[in-house]
Amino acid sequence: MAKGEEGLEGAAWRAPRLDGKVVLVTGASRGVGRGIASVFGETGATVYVTGRSTGGQTTENLPGTFAEVAELVTQRGGRGIGVRCDHTKPSEVESLVARIRQDHGRLDVLVNNVWGGYEAHDAARFEAKFYESEVLKHWSGMFDAGVKAHLLTSCGR
Repeated sequence: MAKGEEGLEGAAWRAPRLDGKVVLVTGASRGVGRGIASVFGETGATVYVTGRSTGGQTTENLPGTFAEVAELVTQRGGRGIGVRCDHTKPSEVESLVARIRQDHGRLDVLVNNVWGGYEAHDAARFEAKFYESEVLKHWSGMFDAGVKAHLLTSCGR
């Protein structure tokens, strides 16, 4: 047993209480963002979940929407608020930030999970050796839908 682990065997994890805290989880329609948002729901926080996937149109035809995740947050004890937002578009990010500011006056936690850099990738080529890959084909997507989206959201615009 490692130092500091004494007494942890069989102990159930308990979510800390974050009632009254305002959280934003970007790119929360599925995957890691969905998981993080749902656990924040267990804390009692108000959780804004964003994504581009709606019931009628999902990214790359993958399952999951931001609205479903917002409902999951609420079911787990928080207050889930789903907002469609393309984080590569400054006007949409600005609107999101303005809404949170108007509704709560602050943002306590930002989980900047959004990433669209691998859209339209070929799974077979995706696993190729780097020097055989088509990395330049995805360069703009990785930087616009990845790095730029994180920067815009972190700056609030």
